[in-house]
Amino acid sequence: MYVSIQRRRPINSGFFIGPFIPVYGFGALLVLISEVLLKDIIPLAIRLLLYTLIATAIEYYASLILEEIFHIKLWDYSDNFLNMHGRICFLYSAYWFLLSFLLLAYIHPTIKAAVSFVPRRYLFYINFILTVYILTDLFYSAKALNKFIKAAEQIRHVFIGASKPYIDTLLSSSLRLRKAFPNLKLYLNRRITENLKNAVVKPPKDILPNTGINYNVRHYMEEIQKIKSKRMESLRQIIEKPKYDKDYYNIVADILNNKKFQKLKDYKHHDESIMHHVKAVSYISYDLAKKLNLNAGSAARGALLHDFFLYDWRTTRIEKSGKKKLHGFIHPHIALDNAEIQFTLSDIERDIILNHMWPLTFRVPKYKETFLVSFIDKTVSTREFLSDLSFPSFGGIKPKKN
Repeated sequence: MYVSIQRRRPINSGFFIGPFIPVYGFGALLVLISEVLLKDIIPLAIRLLLYTLIATAIEYYASLILEEIFHIKLWDYSDNFLNMHGRICFLYSAYWFLLSFLLLAYIHPTIKAAVSFVPRRYLFYINFILTVYILTDLFYSAKALNKFIKAAEQIRHVFIGASKPYIDTLLSSSLRLRKAFPNLKLYLNRRITENLKNAVVKPPKDILPNTGINYNVRHYMEEIQKIKSKRMESLRQIIEKPKYDKDYYNIVADILNNKKFQKLKDYKHHDESIMHHVKAVSYISYDLAKKLNLNAGSAARGALLHDFFLYDWRTTRIEKSGKKKLHGFIHPHIALDNAEIQFTLSDIERDIILNHMWPLTFRVPKYKETFLVSFIDKTVSTREFLSDLSFPSFGGIKPKKN
């Protein structure tokens, strides 16, 4: 729950596929066993400090063991205050202190009371089933991580020539792990960078005759860096212009090519960028508006501009007339102001931008297109938040075969 609240979306933050995180479970068990032995000997405050050391040691050695087996760090506290080898830090040790107290004071007594009503023979079967389940989960979780490491190695070797669908296919099975452990994304990036740094291409003799190896490396590192930049950009792109509805692109081309609008790539919506979100809403709105005989052009443009605000809504608080305003109520006005500075808007497009948050905002939309975009915006946002789905291209709408 802590990680889900921190990242503002549901996250299965453990190594296991299921809902169990053994490092916490073993920590709790050792605290409870220690409490039985030490309760009548040592004061509570000292016991809690001891339990904090136990939990911190478990976290440290769990990281160390995983690193020894898989040669990868699943978490890294190197940037945190008072850390040791990036495996443990003061902040999380403070959490273990608090959790130890909550465990002893509230959590364990409640669970113990509930379990006391379960016949002992049933507990035996429950324990047996859970043990088999956890061992099975351990096997498949380790297999998933190992598969990710192999995929990272494969991408490292073929990165420059690999297509985005190919890379997506290689990494598809590790999506949950990459969400749970952001450090895996850094690991993947490092592996690619290492390959590029070490890459040396022999120059054709007719282009660079009789050159020394130093010039060769320098020249080709520059070329490889250019290729890398292009490849990274192509991976970030959400749209491949030629493959999609040309009419749609002609309608929104001026918006997509606008430099200020392109800054939406730098701000998050949920897990993806605002750019990713508005493109998804825009193309779906356009597609459905055509089928419903509505103004598809205005629906596409209005939807593309409905979140045209340039700030991180999760951390930024907007003030107006000396009062802090909630993002949900204020951002339509900010988006409309930004859009009117950059583009010429129709009445429908203004209404879409200003009233897409209805019914959260009380002004009722004037046009059918606004109702459509408002519904699609909420549908896409819900899918992004609950399922964390990455919308391929235009929000999961596949291009027509023709």
